[in-house]
Parts: sequence; structure tokens; C-alpha cells
Amino acid sequence: MPDNIFWINSSRFLFLFACLFQSLALQAEEAAPLPQPLSLQYAMSLADDDQHPVLLETTSLLGQADAEVQRAESNSAWRADIQLSAAYLEPSVLAVDQSQDEFTARLSLRKQLYDFGQSELAVASAREEFSGMKAYQEYRIEQRRIDIAQRFFEVILSDLKYVWDNEALAVAYVRFDKLKQEHALGRISDIALLQAENDYEGVRFQRYATENDQRNTRALLAETLNRPGELSADLTAPVLDYHKRDVPEYETLVNQALQQNVRIKLYEAQLEAANKRIQAARYQARPTLDAKLEVSDYSRESSSNDDWRAQLDLTIPLFEHQGIQADVAKARSVMLKQ
Repeated sequence: MPDNIFWINSSRFLFLFACLFQSLALQAEEAAPLPQPLSLQYAMSLADDDQHPVLLETTSLLGQADAEVQRAESNSAWRADIQLSAAYLEPSVLAVDQSQDEFTARLSLRKQLYDFGQSELAVASAREEFSGMKAYQEYRIEQRRIDIAQRFFEVILSDLKYVWDNEALAVAYVRFDKLKQEHALGRISDIALLQAENDYEGVRFQRYATENDQRNTRALLAETLNRPGELSADLTAPVLDYHKRDVPEYETLVNQALQQNVRIKLYEAQLEAANKRIQAARYQARPTLDAKLEVSDYSRESSSNDDWRAQLDLTIPLFEHQGIQADVAKARSVMLKQ
């Protein structure tokens, strides 16, 4: 076997081994067991777990919004290009240099100085969208806290229900056993004994159903905590003292709900971003002022060649073309959808 093939195969093996080791390390890090007993405070602390699928989605959307902010800000930044060109030509008989090969190297710097508000609106729209995505991420975290609390208390209730049904089963068994003894002595009829047995079986079935519900609620809690399959055997019931707090007036609660509601903040930011996006699309028909600086080097000397050049370009659109109209219609449709 050639040495280079052996080296390639070895490199692939090392690469696969490194990927496997990294995967196992990530799995070991993610597989940190839940504490026993599990408290509501610890469960709620996992609401902002960035590895949860819901938060992975919001993080992706937040990254897209941040990239849109950077893209909007880059429209007014300096841009630098190097242009290299080679040409074969037939020079004029009046030209001093009769060589037929020409090589050119040019360094260009350009910057948009002013566009009459278009860039400012684009940046403001992107920042509003980013603010909306931040509000959306906070909203999803708050929703996860509610979901975790709901699943946690469902487990607590299933445990209490099991204790209740287990006691009921014990009482039903004692009653049924006593009736069997009464039946053996001929004091009750067969129908009464069958009715007692049917009641006992119903209580026992309910106890089994409650026992299954204990496992189901724990499985749902594990899924909500992004720990599928890790069922918590013991939970610590929280001490709830919210009823001891003074309840504010109704109008005060409504004002706080309106001012601090994350979903309302999300919608307001999205609506403001959509309005600015429509204005920015319309402002594309406005003039733009650009600055440009070029430094060039030529292989052939010519009177038309410039070693360097600094210029200002003012571009004035004569009419609103279909591309601008399409951007405005698209921005308006996005606003209506929101």
C-alpha cells in the first residue's frame, strides 16, 4: 500500500475518532443527572437551557436578526477592492508605447456618505426586529417556566392521588374480606358478594390507573426539562406562601400586565420594524452620495491613465422601478401578516 494512502486512511481514522470523542463528551455533559429529590426551584432553573429545542429555535432566529443588523450597518461602511486585469491590444500608430500587452492593478475604496435616510431606516428596522426576537426569546423562556411548573405539580398531584387511592384500596379490601366472611356464614347473598367484589375491583383498577399516571406525569416532566427518559422518583413539594401577599388593586394589576407583557412587547417591536422596513423600501428611490478613492498601476504609459483618483458620485433615480415597488409590497405583506 502506498504511503500516501496509508496517511489518508490514518487521518480519516483520527478525524472520526476525534468526532466520536467530542460527541461522547457532549453526551456526558448533557447527561448530568437530575438531583434527588427534585425541587421546583431547580426544575425552574432549567427553563433557560439553551439546548432545549424551543430555545435552539429562538437562538437561531435571534442570530438571524443580529446578522440582519450587521448587514444593514455594513451598507454605510468602507469597502475595499483590488482589481487585476490583463489585456492584449493593438495600439494606435500615434501611441508612444507600441507594446501590445497591458497589465493593470487598481485598489478601490468606496463609502456611501449619504442616502437621505434609507440606511438609517434599514438599521432601525433591523434593530427593532432584533429587539422583537429578544422579547420572543424571553417569552418562550417564561412559557417554559409555566410548562415546567404545570408538569411539576401534575407529578405532585399524581402522587397525592396514588396515596388516596392506595388507602381507598386498603379500605375496600378490608370491607370485601369482611363480606366474604359474612357470605361464608350465610348472612349475605351471592348477589351482594358479587356487588362487593365488583366495587373492590373498581377501586383496585383506579389504583392501577393512578400508578400509571404517576409514570406518565414524570415522563412528561422529563420531556419538558429536556431530560427524556430520566424520571424523577422523588419530588419536594414547594412551600407556597403567595396567599400571604397583599393583592394590588385591579387597575394596578392590569397596568402591570400591559407594561410587562412580553408578548405585547414582541408584537410592538415587530410592528415598528415592519413600518420602518416599508419606509426603507420606499426610500430606495431617493438619491445617494458616494465617495470613491482609486490608486492604480499600469504596465503601459498612457495620457488617459490616472495614478490615483478621488471622486464623489451623486446618483438620482429618475423613477421608482418595479424592484422598489416589489420591496414595498413585500414589506407591507409582512406587516399585515404580523
